[in-house]
Amino acid sequence: MEKYLKKTIYDKILEVAAIAALLWMFYPLLFYSNIDSNALIPIHYNFFGEVDGWGGRPTLWITPLIGLALYIGLSIFQIGLSILQKHLQKCHDPGKTTAKKANYLRMGMRLGRMGWQFVSQEKLLSILLFAYVSNNIYSVAIGTTTELNIFILYILIAGMFVVDIIYTIKFLLEIIRTVKMKTVILFLAIFISGTFLHAQDVTGQWNGVLSVQGMNLRLVFNISQTADGYKSTMDSPDQGATGIPVAATTFDGTNLSLTVPNIGMSYEGAFKTDSIVGTFKQGAFSVPMTLKRTPVEVKPLIRPQEPKPPYPYRSEEITFENKTAVGVTLAGTLTMPETGSNFTAVILITGSGAQDRNQEIMGHKPFLVIADYLTRNGIAVLCYDDRGFAQSTGDIRTATTADFATDVESAIAYLKTRNEINPQKIGLMGHSEGGVIAPMVAARSEDVAFIIMLAGTGMRGDAVLLQQCELINRASGMSEEMIAATCGINAKIINRIINAKGDVSQEEITGLLTELKSDIEAITPEGVTTDDFIKLATEQASSPWVQYFMRYDPVPALEKVKCPVLALNGSKDLQVPAKENLEAISAALKKGGNKNITTKEYRGLNHLFQECTTGSPDEYATIEQTFSPEVLKDLGDWMLTR
Repeated sequence: MEKYLKKTIYDKILEVAAIAALLWMFYPLLFYSNIDSNALIPIHYNFFGEVDGWGGRPTLWITPLIGLALYIGLSIFQIGLSILQKHLQKCHDPGKTTAKKANYLRMGMRLGRMGWQFVSQEKLLSILLFAYVSNNIYSVAIGTTTELNIFILYILIAGMFVVDIIYTIKFLLEIIRTVKMKTVILFLAIFISGTFLHAQDVTGQWNGVLSVQGMNLRLVFNISQTADGYKSTMDSPDQGATGIPVAATTFDGTNLSLTVPNIGMSYEGAFKTDSIVGTFKQGAFSVPMTLKRTPVEVKPLIRPQEPKPPYPYRSEEITFENKTAVGVTLAGTLTMPETGSNFTAVILITGSGAQDRNQEIMGHKPFLVIADYLTRNGIAVLCYDDRGFAQSTGDIRTATTADFATDVESAIAYLKTRNEINPQKIGLMGHSEGGVIAPMVAARSEDVAFIIMLAGTGMRGDAVLLQQCELINRASGMSEEMIAATCGINAKIINRIINAKGDVSQEEITGLLTELKSDIEAITPEGVTTDDFIKLATEQASSPWVQYFMRYDPVPALEKVKCPVLALNGSKDLQVPAKENLEAISAALKKGGNKNITTKEYRGLNHLFQECTTGSPDEYATIEQTFSPEVLKDLGDWMLTR
């Protein structure tokens, strides 16, 4: 066994050649001071050997230092092999070692010997490659060449590949010589299956369907490979959203993980040749979802009211800037009758959450339906994407209702620049939170000719949220005991926020919920851990928007509104109960001296003004109607008489 430890002439030649290549690699650094300090140094080459990335003079050190680190690493590995061989030699006692054990020890020594030679050859080829690139970079820096000789580079890489194949075969043959065939077959099966798994190609387009509240939403993940791993984007075709950045994409050959933290979404799945089987999570919501390479066809939603182009009116894509906010440019659509001018105009204001210009929700586009109806009847309509969503810019995560009000004021300013619009007849129509924003703006602006509150609130936000908790949970079939427990916990969170002098931090809310953990365990939905439920509740309650909404009382603003007001609601609205809020709106307006008030409660309509059965949000997607025709007519008739 002694012979396996001895270095051959070939070994020594390889080592000397590697050292020579190492010196050649550092040779250009001798002339570092001769290079102009403003010279451009290549830091990246494309597939054709052309430079497509540049750096300053110090980057000349990068390639030699990486090559040196590789040389040291491989040398340390060789030292480890030598130590292992010496250990195997010590384990061999000619007088005591069995023939079988001796056979395995000799195999280990031979494998170590081959491993040494393999690393020596790979080390030489690697350093030659780095040396060639290092000298080429220097040549580009001093202007004697402009690109890499890609043929030489490929020859060196091919040499490394050939060495890999030869020694892989030699390793396998050595094992076959020594161990039983049954063991070899098992080893090969593991090796081949492992190699296959790591060769799985996860790049490309992956399509899935997310089932939410009776509606199917298509999701598309576009995965590509980078030098550092993988990157991807997400599309939601049914919501008109594309190119959503995926913050983290990891794939280990078997398991795929995707994370979009700004919307609290993640997906984890196992690669199954032509599909990825896994789970989609967003907050406390979790549902199985399988991704496939083939595009997914979903049954189209039936939305008979949704208008289709060509439209019998003008439709213009526009943008306008909110000059009071940094980086906020709103993108929207302005529709106007085909002929005429001096139009009455209305700005549509979306409800809570990130919404596009059509206020798309559960497959419905209520603002598109409203805008189409009003424009056909001679009224100009401006709809826009919320800040930080769809085509609008800005940060929606830190924005409050007050911030959204300044976006509306910017929309008014934009309409006043349009010659087709009568500046004395610009009104606001807001739904839900938009119904809070409309009087907020009208109270401080004489430019607002009228406001329409669609399911707007007349009570402070905390009272609205507690009513929602009770009514929606009861409609979903929750027991009265569970409703009391859920709303009780919500009340404690709300009271902590309402009674605080300033914003309540995540740490404070987490502390409160941790104190209530035993109570929260009783109301945690199935499939969600209590800790995850607490984390989600903390994120929601610590949001600037939520804390502002809880504290905001719309009454003072309503008392200052002097323009005509139309306030509408549905009798089965479980999110903004009609009776209590319409009465509060009317009382506040009258207290302020406003006599031009119209309120109406529509029998059988829900929060979205759909004809419904229970009013529960679970019904929104399953109802074909997008917006009540009766309400549409009343909106048009009322505006045309202002």
